[in-house]
Amino acid sequence: MTEPTTDGPTEEEMRAYLENLRNAQPVEIVVQSFGILATASEVKLGRGDARVLIDGMAALLEATADRMPSQIVDRMRQTVSQLQVAQVQVEREGGEPAGADTGTGPATEEAQEPAQARSDAASRLWIPGRD
Repeated sequence: MTEPTTDGPTEEEMRAYLENLRNAQPVEIVVQSFGILATASEVKLGRGDARVLIDGMAALLEATADRMPSQIVDRMRQTVSQLQVAQVQVEREGGEPAGADTGTGPATEEAQEPAQARSDAASRLWIPGRD
């Protein structure tokens, strides 16, 4: 097993990376960015900061949808919807309520009480961009 280096990429590696980036199609870059946000969202499901990432996915989709192939846009929309539903389900099952501390630990009882007090189903409706 090799030890990781802390020096970062060499100048040659950076040139190669930048050349690849220059030659990449915008659709490729958007899809890769979307994928990074989706992966991070899945890892953080149930935490308040997952909503930020899912909202970022929705914003990226909204900003680029008219310049992307329809099949990709449809798949991205489906992914955002699935993650929104999953986030709400995990929150209902005891994940962090929206707006709770976004640290690495579980939500405190004090932070959970206001969310548990809201029994109205409409109050649990997630509107992107609103915590």
